Amino acid sequence: EGLDLALHMLADLKQVQSHFRPQIVAVVGLLGGKPYAAALEPLVDDRTAITQMMINNRVVGIQARDIALAWLIHLTDQDHEAYGMPQAKAQFKALAQQRLAHGNYHGFGFADDAKREAALKKWREYVAAHPLPEVPKRPKRELEIDFGVAAAPRAVAAKAAVAKGGDVKAADE
Repeated sequence: EGLDLALHMLADLKQVQSHFRPQIVAVVGLLGGKPYAAALEPLVDDRTAITQMMINNRVVGIQARDIALAWLIHLTDQDHEAYGMPQAKAQFKALAQQRLAHGNYHGFGFADDAKREAALKKWREYVAAHPLPEVPKRPKRELEIDFGVAAAPRAVAAKAAVAKGGDVKAADE
């Protein structure tokens, strides 16, 4: 069911807050694996900023496409270092050893756009020569999701309290 939810969310990313995108990509990678790599491929064009951090005294911007690219490299058994993503290689090695819930995407960014564009160019060349297989068909499920509320348990409780004639404060008790 987690894979179904992640695929459903990927189909309508405009409804998904940006900070959920790394987890969605990780769920597809972890639960779907290589057969579902093609579901992540459209995200290589997603320039949504996820975070910034300092690595070796340099600001590294992490975009949704960086995270998707790191997972695609992993799922297609390529070397992250060849794409200029040595920290991603280390993160996937740690993920294989510890099987964390979703991995750590903080090493998936690029220090500058030139390196990012070079990696994306390399990916596009790879996928042109090695097309990804079609995503396997999944049974159709009805998923009712309110992306803004489902992620916030307090908001769900508050909504229920108000619907019963109470107030938001009552939901905290």
